[in-house]
Amino acid sequence: MAKFLPVAPANYLESIYEKCSMEARHAFLLAHEVVTDELGYGRLKNVYWDRLNHLLLLDNSAIELGAAVDSKLVKAAQKITGANVVVLPDVLEKSQETLESSWDVYANWIQIFKNRKPQSWDNDYVAELLFIPQGETFQSWVWCFESFLDRCDERGLPYPSWVGIPRNTTGRIILTRKYLIDVVKARCMSKIHLMGFSDNMVDDMVSARYDARVQSIDSNVPFRMAEFQMSAKVPSRGNWWVDNKMTPIDDVPKFAVRNWMKVNGMVQQNSK
Repeated sequence: MAKFLPVAPANYLESIYEKCSMEARHAFLLAHEVVTDELGYGRLKNVYWDRLNHLLLLDNSAIELGAAVDSKLVKAAQKITGANVVVLPDVLEKSQETLESSWDVYANWIQIFKNRKPQSWDNDYVAELLFIPQGETFQSWVWCFESFLDRCDERGLPYPSWVGIPRNTTGRIILTRKYLIDVVKARCMSKIHLMGFSDNMVDDMVSARYDARVQSIDSNVPFRMAEFQMSAKVPSRGNWWVDNKMTPIDDVPKFAVRNWMKVNGMVQQNSK
């Protein structure tokens, strides 16, 4: 059963968590935002998160900043949050560049983050790794994915525990992310995360429920809509994050929580 991972500032996450069950307190975390609000995210870690039960996925902020942040910042953000999945650096829509940037740190990050499911809070650096294949075309996306696994075989390294499927593949190189889910399933046993909502939210919901290997999908979109509908046009994030990250918890709009509950139910209900 897939999980919906909200992408929001610490104040929004705390507002949501106050109104949901403990089992639903998952999150998709942006490394550069975490380090600029260490107190806020540190409070979430201490009060709301249990790494054994919550999926805390730490992204490298490539979409938000235009390039992945460096290893030092990722390690700092992971220590603040205790994130149990860490995204390898990727380059938007670039197959060769993504292959090289992820491979350059992979062996080192396996040692740093241990690449296994955490058993306690004792080690701040214990986490699984997630590889995001990128590509200019469907074929180059598959090439990037397969080439990374082939290098793992050559070096005797384990495959990454997770594979991420980017939002911008839908409508650009494939019609539905279900195609890429099947590609991953054909080649390895890694868990799958859908990286964000695309411009086709109907496909996002269907793909999230498509197969048991799909563990999660993330988005900030529901917090920017007065009422979430799959058929609606995806609103631009713009200055939303800057304008809302200082909002008092009690003033977070009620529709944000309502939309979170709606999307969470849609992703999970009747999943295989």
